[in-house]
Amino acid sequence: MPAPDYLNSMIIGYFDYAVLVLVVGANAAYIKRYGSSSLGCWLLLALGILFCLVLPILSMRVELERTRRPAGVMVDGFELLYIWLRFPMYWILFVLQVSFLAIYSSIQKQAAQSESEAD
Repeated sequence: MPAPDYLNSMIIGYFDYAVLVLVVGANAAYIKRYGSSSLGCWLLLALGILFCLVLPILSMRVELERTRRPAGVMVDGFELLYIWLRFPMYWILFVLQVSFLAIYSSIQKQAAQSESEAD
């Protein structure tokens, strides 16, 4: 007898994988278009709000909808406690994304500076 659908819960769900693919694509597009420019204040604020508040809440809602219990099935308070790990996971993703873009930008600036000094 197969397990019920609500037992197939995951710490990292399909929504999170889709967000990760979109982040990698957005980083590639940003690097291709604005390679050596630094991140602006408004862009950092928008990314911060998106990654620290909006995306974790959406991810939690998607996971709760995916693991919906049938009527009459008792839910233990600790069964879905793992969904609160979405917040630190997205915070870490935000820090990694901003760090990557800042490091890439500084490397490009140093390369451009050394190239102009060589001329």
